[in-house]
Amino acid sequence: MDRIVTHQPHRPRRANHVGRTRIHRFGATHHHQHVDVDLEPLGPRHSGCDQHLGALESVGGRQHHHPLGSDRTEEAAVEVVVEAERAATLQNHGSRHASTVGPGATSGSPLLPVGNYGDREAERSIVNTSATSHSPITRVGIVGSGIMGSGLAEVAARAGIDAVVRTRAASTGEAVLAGVAKGLAKQVERGKLSDEESQSIKSRISVVTDLEGLSDCDLIIESVVEDMATKKELFVELDRIARPDALLATNTSTLSVMEIATTTKRPESVCGIHFFNPATTMSLVEIIRPLTASDDTIARATAFAEQVGKQPVQVQDHAGFIVNALLFPYLNNAVRMLEKGTASMADIDIAMKGGCNFPMGPFALLDLVGLDTSLAILDALYAEFKDPNYQAVPTLRRLVEAGKLGRKTKSGFFEY
Repeated sequence: MDRIVTHQPHRPRRANHVGRTRIHRFGATHHHQHVDVDLEPLGPRHSGCDQHLGALESVGGRQHHHPLGSDRTEEAAVEVVVEAERAATLQNHGSRHASTVGPGATSGSPLLPVGNYGDREAERSIVNTSATSHSPITRVGIVGSGIMGSGLAEVAARAGIDAVVRTRAASTGEAVLAGVAKGLAKQVERGKLSDEESQSIKSRISVVTDLEGLSDCDLIIESVVEDMATKKELFVELDRIARPDALLATNTSTLSVMEIATTTKRPESVCGIHFFNPATTMSLVEIIRPLTASDDTIARATAFAEQVGKQPVQVQDHAGFIVNALLFPYLNNAVRMLEKGTASMADIDIAMKGGCNFPMGPFALLDLVGLDTSLAILDALYAEFKDPNYQAVPTLRRLVEAGKLGRKTKSGFFEY
């Protein structure tokens, strides 16, 4: 490692003769992992590119062979040492992450999300978020009592965080609590939760009808109707009642986070934390960074997503972020294909499920998302990018005008 940090790496010929190296790394107290790295001696350098780095035996004993040209051998040797340093860095932060993930978190290694061994971006994200000087979130406020709002409350409560849901009426708050209780009861029946765990989760969720009831929260997440004017008006009030050190976040799926942030007197403390529906089962969270947000804000938001057992990805504040910017052109073009008569609606859905292994076809997914929501997302994408793929096709707009919004109205592309 001394050669790396002093910028004196081995020359390629020397790297070729490096023998077997074993790097030990220890995970949490119940994990003892090691990575075996075989750098087979390759002999003298040839003029061609037929030299190979030897087998990399990753955790679990699997072998991956990496053909490399002669001009890559030095880089490969350096990467071995850097990966060892990265593993050590992750281990230093492992206990923090293990202690903050609650009973509802994804099982597996406390150091890396399941399925991300060797994913350098995921590892780098975990290391960066550990650098924040703030304590883990212990109390989160949620504005919005719909499916997403109640889902966020359950996700937070499962992770040992007190969740306070603000609703406009007491009856709506009671419905939120009843809905969460019903879902937890089903999981107890199926043996996925104990009765004690269910009771503990429910005890952490409370409801209020006044925004002032969120004033002592570490983080407040807005999840109201996808309308810019409504969100901006709300954030003015949240800025007024929230603690000076509190984070303010929007769960918007498409709208400009910076435009929302600049309505407050703390734009550096506002970001997007976009959960996917249903929040209790979908693992991804998009952390949206507006130009106004500080590094500390993004680090705290990312750490919160990890704290509740989710896989965060960081994205710039562009309409649609990652998932919707890629997903909705596909959905829109499926409707366009139907309009052109290329195939029937049912056959397009069958084709995308069978040919791409998608869990559902585009029309079933549009109905699930909601045709009004889908139209709003496409309009926002088109307004920003002017890409024809984002311009909502007439059929979609007509269905929304007719009040056929998908599953929520029992009628959309399909009848329910």
